[in-house]
Amino acid sequence: MRTGVRHGPIVLLAALAWSFWGGPAGTAALSPVAQCRADDDDVARRPPPAEYRDGAPVVRLSAARQSAAGLELARLAARSIAVEQRGYGSVVDLQRLIEARGAYRMTLAERAVVEAAMTAARRTHDQLQRLYSEQSNVSARQLREARAQLREDEARFAVADRQLEDLRDQVAQAWGPRLAGWATATTSADLDRLVAREDALVLVALDAGVKLGPAQTRAWVAADGDRARAQPAQLVGAAVQVAPGAQGETWYFVTAAEPLRIGMRVDVWLPDPGKETRAVVVPETAVVWTGGRPWVYAQIGEERFVRRPLLRYERLGGDWFVSEGLDPGVAVAVRGGQVLLSEELRWNIPQEDEVD
Repeated sequence: MRTGVRHGPIVLLAALAWSFWGGPAGTAALSPVAQCRADDDDVARRPPPAEYRDGAPVVRLSAARQSAAGLELARLAARSIAVEQRGYGSVVDLQRLIEARGAYRMTLAERAVVEAAMTAARRTHDQLQRLYSEQSNVSARQLREARAQLREDEARFAVADRQLEDLRDQVAQAWGPRLAGWATATTSADLDRLVAREDALVLVALDAGVKLGPAQTRAWVAADGDRARAQPAQLVGAAVQVAPGAQGETWYFVTAAEPLRIGMRVDVWLPDPGKETRAVVVPETAVVWTGGRPWVYAQIGEERFVRRPLLRYERLGGDWFVSEGLDPGVAVAVRGGQVLLSEELRWNIPQEDEVD
């Protein structure tokens, strides 16, 4: 009797402990750590994908989970885009061109003064010549002095005119005929925009052996190498000198000054309207990144998706133009691609070692 009373509380505590930790109610009463381990075990026990397509696992996602994940699909359409050549450029310092324009304007003003003096001297000479021929009160000495003054002014005007011509040649030799025309014109809105830093002049160099086609009058430039954020540039004309470290053709393009700075290096893309290629248009929202590469998820069944790489592409604005690896009409996930990627990659997460 004393033995039963003595051991009763021990038996009761053991029963409570068994009920709390391992009994029928044990699963609901697991600690948070134990519950996480149980959930991990459940995921680990799920079988990996059994289907592969072109070496990539097929991701299965039910219609309900697609709806919950906000998955949206769109069929890819094909477009013709111009083939682009790559070039490299730098934003040009216009200080020497501005100085040349200043020197030209000063010489032009000096010539105008000389021209005015020459015009007055010719008027005086012609008047004295008429009076002398009419035997008026004009001496031959006065006529000779007027003729000498006229010849002196004509000579000074010819010198000023030659100086202007030499300056035009010097500017053309250093900058090319188009920019020389801007610098030596009476007024030039194009040069004024460059001086005011509204526009920037870019010297573009092509690879050796690459030629700029007659239809290639536009380019796209970006300081960060991102084609999607490149800004348009308009051809000015051929440059007369090669770029440092380059042996190919060089051309001047003008583009918006912001966000460029003098001396900044830029990447250049030059579309060739005479050469086109067919490509499918992939929205930016469809692209997912993993392993340092861009991919999209293509639908191969109502609940089946496979990851496809973007092999050859050009980024224009907010779209990707893919010329290899995807066919027109393929349905891809334009929303929810990250959910599919997470579903695929969960099978690659190493399982934790079991605790003894």
